[in-house]
Amino acid sequence: MPLYIADCDVPGIPPEQVRDLAVRARAACEEAAQGTGVHYLLTLWIPADWRVMVLFQAQSADAVRAVCQVARTPLLRVVEVVEVCGT
Repeated sequence: MPLYIADCDVPGIPPEQVRDLAVRARAACEEAAQGTGVHYLLTLWIPADWRVMVLFQAQSADAVRAVCQVARTPLLRVVEVVEVCGT
């Protein structure tokens, strides 16, 4: 199943609100899992850039956007990503 990053612009966000965003994303996936097949994987915070990246496994970018809307995520874009393992 493809991987997608939800790229979020969060100027001035404190750490506790980043955790809240991650909790909302996970909860939205659990609520919608039967219908959308979107699975929350992890959240990365880039404080220097005021960005949060949420990694999902899903069938489509549209399904990720729908989950992000339910989670009230300040979404800039959803992009497909590819995991590359180095040796």
